[in-house]
Amino acid sequence: MRGTPGYLAPEWINGVITEKVDVYSFGVVLLEIVCGRKNFEQSRPEEERHLLRLFQKKAENGQWLDLTDKCCEDLQAKGAEVEEMMQIAAWCLQSDYANRPSMSMVVKVLEGVKDVHRILIIASQFLSIQLAELQKVVVKMILRYVHRFYQGRGDLSALGSNSSCFCSNGSLILQENRIVCRKNGSLW
Repeated sequence: MRGTPGYLAPEWINGVITEKVDVYSFGVVLLEIVCGRKNFEQSRPEEERHLLRLFQKKAENGQWLDLTDKCCEDLQAKGAEVEEMMQIAAWCLQSDYANRPSMSMVVKVLEGVKDVHRILIIASQFLSIQLAELQKVVVKMILRYVHRFYQGRGDLSALGSNSSCFCSNGSLILQENRIVCRKNGSLW
């Protein structure tokens, strides 16, 4: 997998690559510009480290402007325009790539050719993939990797997780917060 962590669209995990992955990345960059911060900042408190999670919470509560860069007076003075930019970011950040706009449509909205309010999907629907679902997908990727690495060895170290899922061929299982190897139908 190639790309910059924090800017990759969710479908990268499943290997579905379309032009909409760039739209997602643009949404992240647009959000960073308006909020005046990076997508991930280790120095922030845990609940504020991931900009997209924080943005989702604020968007669901209609608190778009709480995230704007407080040091930029222009952003503070133009609340309606800033909120519109955040709505465009939300439009680009939808987890289902089929619901994301094309980049040409985003450009038309930014140029004022299209009215953003007529075409935006309700903000609370953006990033509809639940964190637990995303964790399961990531765990599946890890399991596939671990399976390839340990194939035939039957020797796996425990890895922590709160999800349960099966590898595509069923030989590895994440069960009760540990990875186990299934060999000849028995669990280790």
